[in-house]
Amino acid sequence: MFRFLLAAVFSSVAVSAQVEPFGKVLDKYECSGMGAEGRYHYTLTIEKIEDNYFFRWGNDYEGVGFLQGNRLAVVFWGGRTHGVMLYEVRPGQLVGSWAGGDGKVYSETCLSGLQARR
Repeated sequence: MFRFLLAAVFSSVAVSAQVEPFGKVLDKYECSGMGAEGRYHYTLTIEKIEDNYFFRWGNDYEGVGFLQGNRLAVVFWGGRTHGVMLYEVRPGQLVGSWAGGDGKVYSETCLSGLQARR
């Protein structure tokens, strides 16, 4: 089931010209979202190494993904949870939906450090 879900997310990513929203340096975002246990907040750190993006939500979750057009697909894991995330990359923010295998799709919005302070 997890492989099917992962394949579905990756195949749904629109193919278009590459965008470089993060560069090769670390970038930090302030994220908030809704999950099965209610609202949550995390600091998200992203590092780009070649064509891969490496994610860390606080000290709880990690992930790896790739960018196609303005869509960023991510597999994440941490504790007893793993799943997939699909972000739309917008100037200064990431707007995402994610699934952890419980049958529901949740939302998350992340603002870059500069945008989060406004």
